Amino acid sequence: IMGAVVTVILDRGLNIKKGFGYYPDKVIGTGFLIDDDGYVLTNHHVIADNVDPSYHGYSKVYVTLKDDPDKELPAKVVGYDKVFDIALLKIPRDNTPHVMMRDSGSMTIGNKIYTIGNPLGIKYTVTSGIISNKDLDFFQLGKGFMIDAAINPGNSGGPLIDERGAVVGIVFAGVPQYEGINFAIPFQYVKKSIPMLYEGNEVKRSWIQAGIYESKGKVYF
Repeated sequence: IMGAVVTVILDRGLNIKKGFGYYPDKVIGTGFLIDDDGYVLTNHHVIADNVDPSYHGYSKVYVTLKDDPDKELPAKVVGYDKVFDIALLKIPRDNTPHVMMRDSGSMTIGNKIYTIGNPLGIKYTVTSGIISNKDLDFFQLGKGFMIDAAINPGNSGGPLIDERGAVVGIVFAGVPQYEGINFAIPFQYVKKSIPMLYEGNEVKRSWIQAGIYESKGKVYF
C-alpha cells in the first residue's frame, strides 16, 4: 500500500511583502491512488485555493510518487466535495499501484488502524492507533471517526488503513492544542461521492431550508 500513497502539493508561488518575494508558499498534504489510471483521492482543503473562485493568486497542484520523490507531476483537480472534504486528482501516469478500499461500516470502537502521511513534510510516515469514537457529527450527511493515531499538518488526505491493509477512511483533521484527538472520514460516505467526483467539478446536493426541534415530547419543523 505504501507505493500507492502520494504527496500532494499546492504551490501558491512566492510570498510577496513590500514588493519582495521571500519564500515559496506551499501547502503539503497526502493522497492515495485509487485505480491504475492515475486518479488520486485527497482532502478538498489541501487543494481548496486551486478551485476557489474567490482566490485570485497563483496556484498549481502537484503530486510526487514514492518511487520518484523529486519529480513533481502536474495534477488536475477533476472533482471535489466540500461536504465530505474530499477531492479527486488526475496525474499523467498509467498502470499506477492503487489501494484496496473497504466499507467502513463494520469498523467498531477499539479496532486497530494505521495511517500513512507526510506530517510536517516528513514523507511516508506510518502511525498507528485505534478508533476511539465513531459517532461524531462532523458532516451534514454522516458521522466521523475519532482516532488516536498521531496526526499533524501534512497528514491531511492520507489513508486510514485497517489490519487487513484496506483503506477504510481518509484522515482529515486534528486538534493542534489537544494531543491524540484526530479525525477521519469513514469510507462508507466517501464511496458515495466517488462516482460524482469522476463526473467532474463540484459535487452539488439539494438542500431544504428547514430545521427540526423537540419540545415537551413534540417534534416541530
